Amino acid sequence: MKHKDHYVTVLVCAIVAIVLTSCSTAGNLQFFEPMPPMVAEKEEPVIEEIIPQQFTWGITAGDFSGEIGQRFTIEIPPGGQPHTIWGTAIYTDDSSIGTAAVHMGLITFAEGGTVTFEIREGIDNYVGSTRNGVTSQSYDSWYGSFVFIGPQGTAVIW
Repeated sequence: MKHKDHYVTVLVCAIVAIVLTSCSTAGNLQFFEPMPPMVAEKEEPVIEEIIPQQFTWGITAGDFSGEIGQRFTIEIPPGGQPHTIWGTAIYTDDSSIGTAAVHMGLITFAEGGTVTFEIREGIDNYVGSTRNGVTSQSYDSWYGSFVFIGPQGTAVIW
């Protein structure tokens, strides 16, 4: 039995030596550090404020002290008059929210309505257009923008 035990010990040592040799380069063992676990970046929640009071047709997104990505839902009263707006679908933050909402076809001057908008960073070029009886102006680079948010929670852009 001693020969078999000795034979098994030699065989195990030989296997260990082969494994260690195959894991080394020039006799030096190479150790690999484990990769850190992959963690998906957590998206920041969208902050939405619902403002219960009615606003005038001249109210602008710049009148709100919101941060980029913050959303507001406001009530625009019926019987509005057009105010100046710059852009199409993406408006400068000094554009009238109510007039821009009519331009996008979301509300009318006669009936007003509830709209949700999101504060965005400015862009390099705002393109004017005529839609729904409202003409918006073109403008170069501006520091702040806003877009309207539809019922699905995404920007209304067309």
